[in-house]
Amino acid sequence: MADSDPATTFTQAARDLEALGVAYLHVIEPGVNGTLSVRAQVPSPPLASGFFRPVFSRAIIAAGGHTSGTGSSRIERDEADLIAYGQLFISNPDLPDRFRRRAALSQPSRSTFYGGGAAGYTDYPALG
Repeated sequence: MADSDPATTFTQAARDLEALGVAYLHVIEPGVNGTLSVRAQVPSPPLASGFFRPVFSRAIIAAGGHTSGTGSSRIERDEADLIAYGQLFISNPDLPDRFRRRAALSQPSRSTFYGGGAAGYTDYPALG
């Protein structure tokens, strides 16, 4: 989305949503652009989940390129309340267990996402 002053625009949007009493704000972190994404940064960069905490008091969900470490950091820094792990959950059906065990992660194959079959969707193995 192009905007001449995104900080002002999205700050006002978050303030308006706060005033309306919406339950949560779901923030796609900077670095996510369509089908491409880079790893999330620590700490939260401008216009990421932490940017909105001063103006939005309810739950903030941060999504986009998070690892176990960056997700935990967002929560510890009170920059987010929940972390969305979309791609990692597709390729790691046991993601919370892998995070707990610090186990290796299966890398997602974007070319197979949502193709209608098992390949790349239900065929990733769980830890033994």
